[in-house]
Amino acid sequence: MKRSRVAIRPLSDLFWLFVGPGVWFAQLAFVYGAEALICREPSAGNARIMVWAVCCASIAALSALIAFAIAQARSWSANARANDSGRERFSRAASLLLVLLSVIGVIWTTLPIAFVRACAAAPATTVGAAHLAIDYDLLMTSTTTRVAGFTSSTLSLPLTA
Repeated sequence: MKRSRVAIRPLSDLFWLFVGPGVWFAQLAFVYGAEALICREPSAGNARIMVWAVCCASIAALSALIAFAIAQARSWSANARANDSGRERFSRAASLLLVLLSVIGVIWTTLPIAFVRACAAAPATTVGAAHLAIDYDLLMTSTTTRVAGFTSSTLSLPLTA
């Protein structure tokens, strides 16, 4: 019996699949971390800093994703396409599609900064006739405060008819 020999590809080929999602994850983690650190106390200055931080992180992530996609496409030259096996073509196509998905993810993560005020204080939210008041300062301090007529130690849902 003759055994067919399967070419084993290096582990680095698998790494290239995760470059796009890795860049998206780094941008997402930076944006959420920056908001947690910058928006501790809502102010106009902090809001401006947050907008700049999100824009810079998004531009850097999009630039890295586009540069990677261009480099990946250039490496896939006409000679390489003719010699590629089905696995290599699939790997390259999957890598480029994951980069495209990551670009969409970066844009999706950046969109709220265009529509929602950065570092805004969380007011009581009204949902229909139910009023929901939550004071997150309770997590940081041991004092009890009143927000919209409710104490911060309870979650109140008064329904008015």
